[in-house]
Amino acid sequence: MVVAVGLIAVGATASACSKDSNQAEGRPRRTTTTERETTTTTLDPVEAEKQAVIAAYDAALQAETDSTAAPESNPDNPAIAATHTGPMLSFWVAQVTGYKREGSVSRLPENSVSRHEVESVSFGEDQGQQVAYLEVCTVGDGEQVIVATGAVVSTGGVDTVQSTNAMVNEDGVWKLAEQRVNSRWEGVAGCAAG
Repeated sequence: MVVAVGLIAVGATASACSKDSNQAEGRPRRTTTTERETTTTTLDPVEAEKQAVIAAYDAALQAETDSTAAPESNPDNPAIAATHTGPMLSFWVAQVTGYKREGSVSRLPENSVSRHEVESVSFGEDQGQQVAYLEVCTVGDGEQVIVATGAVVSTGGVDTVQSTNAMVNEDGVWKLAEQRVNSRWEGVAGCAAG
């Protein structure tokens, strides 16, 4: 990390809307100079790209949540296409379309323990396309609910999943393309237990 520290001189002047007392009496105007430290942090380019990938992954998860949430599931949510591509785009459009057909939405229960943590990000290339691989630990406890009745259709309980997620760079935008579940545990366990 490179930290640059510089000094900035700031001149304080009187308001243009009023005369100061020195000017009114014919004395020269006094100005003061204040020195202030500024700090600029520059990330390593690889670390900056990792942060961009994580932000894009978080945006994809938010699009999934927003598309299946009340008041109704929305497979036409443009955020899905903006954050997903390939198999994951097809999967989520089908998933949300099914929710809409059933008149259901997803929600988190009261006192939810749902969370995710990106454990690592690495980069590669596939057929000339830049790919980022995220190792992610996710704890989930979502419920599927029928909107008209409020009935809970399914609750998978709490489970923990360790997955590898592939993000591809399409025209400068990172999108979630594939997900492979490596391990699954009941409850808060496995990668989330440590």
